[in-house]
Amino acid sequence: MSERKRLVQIRGIASSLFRTVPSKFAIIIPVQNEAECLGEVLSELKPLLAEIDRHEFVIAVGLNGCTDRSGEIATEAGVLVGESDRSGYGHGCLAAIDAALNVEPDIAAFVFYAGDGANDPRDIERLIDLYENGGSKFVMGLREFD
Repeated sequence: MSERKRLVQIRGIASSLFRTVPSKFAIIIPVQNEAECLGEVLSELKPLLAEIDRHEFVIAVGLNGCTDRSGEIATEAGVLVGESDRSGYGHGCLAAIDAALNVEPDIAAFVFYAGDGANDPRDIERLIDLYENGGSKFVMGLREFD
C-alpha cells in the first residue's frame, strides 16, 4: 500500500473514530534516536496511565530512521513498536499508529507524546477530559499547559 493511500485510510479511520465515545486511547510516541531518555519517559508514563482507571491505553513508539537502541528500549518496556526507515516526525507517528491499530483496531483517539521527555504525562488526563467533555474533535496541548 502506498504511503499516500495509507494516510488517506488512517484519516478516514480517525474521522469515524472521533464520532464515538472514547474508551481506548493510543499514546503515540514518534522517536528518532532517543535512547538516552526513552526508558525514563516510558517509566514515568506507564504508571500515570494506570492511574487513569476509566480508560484503557496502548502505548506505541514509532521509530523513524533510528540508528540507536530506541527500539530495543521500547520493546523491553513492553510497548508496541512500529518502524519506518524514513526519517521525520510524521513517519514516526504513522509507524506508531499502524502498530497501535494492528493490535487495537477500536482505538477511539490518539494522544501524541514527545519521546524526549518534553511532555508532562500528568497532562494526558486533562487532554482526555477536554476531548470527551469539551465537545471538541481535536484537542492539542502545549509544552506549557495552563
